[in-house]
Amino acid sequence: MSETNDTYSALQVEAIDGSEVVSVTGMARFTTVKTFKRMLATKIRCDPSNLRLMAFGRPMEDASTLGDCGIEEDTIITRIVTGSSTPSDNSSAFKEPKVRPAPTAQTTNTPSDHPSQLREKYSGPQLKTLFIKNLDGKSLTVHDIPLQMPVCEFVVYFAHEKGLDSEGIRLLFGGKELNEKSEHMLMDYGIMNGSELRLVYRLKGGL
Repeated sequence: MSETNDTYSALQVEAIDGSEVVSVTGMARFTTVKTFKRMLATKIRCDPSNLRLMAFGRPMEDASTLGDCGIEEDTIITRIVTGSSTPSDNSSAFKEPKVRPAPTAQTTNTPSDHPSQLREKYSGPQLKTLFIKNLDGKSLTVHDIPLQMPVCEFVVYFAHEKGLDSEGIRLLFGGKELNEKSEHMLMDYGIMNGSELRLVYRLKGGL
């Protein structure tokens, strides 16, 4: 970064599934996230309003500056496209993976599919590896989890994979419990590839 004008030589923005990294030049610490998203959107050919950016596991708010977000020259920024991207005239151009919209209100909180089939319902970007650490410090791993999988389905899938009772476990991330009845997606909690969740067991009586 130049000491005279506080500009970045280039910033690296990685797709949530790690499939593509795009470089954006000409940005400065005082550049707002909103402006940065506009520049990035022209490169990946999508609507800026459909872009979500994250750094250090936290969302980057439009009104903040890159400096406010703690962005440095070597920071890897993660991008998520939450809607339709603008079609490219160049068929060879990179196409950003699309994230399926969140489940509608008609979706039930209790998954009707067999746990082993829950992943197969979704296409698009995946979280290659998630780590789940229990109270004993042992780390469990799950792989290729769809980014748009609702929390209620992930809890059931994880429990089935590890031979646990989904009704008897709680998962936490960033100090917050993932509500197993919630239809929010994993990305709504800021969970990214390589994130570490905590596993705790419910006490008898449901506490």
